[in-house]
Amino acid sequence: MDQHHRRGKRSSPTIRDVAARAGVSIATVSRVVNGDERVGPEIRDAVTSAIAELGYRPNYFARSLRSARTRSIAVLFPDLGIAPTAVYIAPIERAVRDKGYLPVFGTSYGDLAEERNALQVLQDRNVDGIIWLPVNLPRSFEDLDDIRTPVVLNNASSERFSSVGLDVPAFVHDAVRILARLGHRRLGYIHSANYAAPNEWREGFTAAAKAEGVEVASEYCRVFTTPDESADGLRALLECSPPPTAMLVSSFFVPAAYFTLARAGIRVPEDISIISGGDGEHVRFLSPRPDVLHVDYEERARLLVDLLIDQIEGRITAPVRILQHSTYLQRESTLPAKRD
Repeated sequence: MDQHHRRGKRSSPTIRDVAARAGVSIATVSRVVNGDERVGPEIRDAVTSAIAELGYRPNYFARSLRSARTRSIAVLFPDLGIAPTAVYIAPIERAVRDKGYLPVFGTSYGDLAEERNALQVLQDRNVDGIIWLPVNLPRSFEDLDDIRTPVVLNNASSERFSSVGLDVPAFVHDAVRILARLGHRRLGYIHSANYAAPNEWREGFTAAAKAEGVEVASEYCRVFTTPDESADGLRALLECSPPPTAMLVSSFFVPAAYFTLARAGIRVPEDISIISGGDGEHVRFLSPRPDVLHVDYEERARLLVDLLIDQIEGRITAPVRILQHSTYLQRESTLPAKRD
């Protein structure tokens, strides 16, 4: 009688069955299932083939009782539906699942109290770790003494938590250098108040402008919270005398910037050059297509997940900060500056 048939019913294959089919030990199967990268590719392929052939499904509930681990990673963002966070969802989900963990997505609705409650609930539910994009810097980090779950921050930094983010000074300097070499001397930026270190943007932009011999007026540099705010702010900025001829715009605000400029009769790039700080479908189909400082979101997801799992498994015990670089993609939204 087939070993998976008892009393006329098919029983579920066990880890012992997988080990026998693959010709390896039970411990090796366990390492493969748990995403242990020390297993060689040939053995890993043999085990994954055996799992597929037998239809083996690990009993994560039983394992969590034995190990006090749930094999789940939470992702907490202020809003899962807006462009700056939506671009991360699929890459993070793939990266988490590739490591044998279950992704759990949550939102804090852009509210500090909701954020604090969500962090506590996720910890109470025994998630193994949390990838977190804070609502407000630095207020989100206040009074977090009771958070013991491993945490990795996305696009934020803290002395307490590990983080993965942009190399903001290099990111901003790339934009300033590109625009300066096109002859632009009146540069500005529009950035988000809550994402990717607004202070670093300001300091990086100022330092880059000085290095490139460009003068930056403070009124050309604006920070906003919502696209509606950015549209109103850009209208006011365009009333400056003289107005900027080129801008670095956080990708979240690029559609609002295009709309506002079009309504004002200002053409991109003939009247003003625009570089989008970040990419995504929300900017990719605008016309003219924006030049972008492209961020590899798949790479970001892998960095976040790998760093978090290193903490979960005890390979990292002190905060680590990883900086990611961007790539400039020239499209249709920049031209050399007009002569005054």
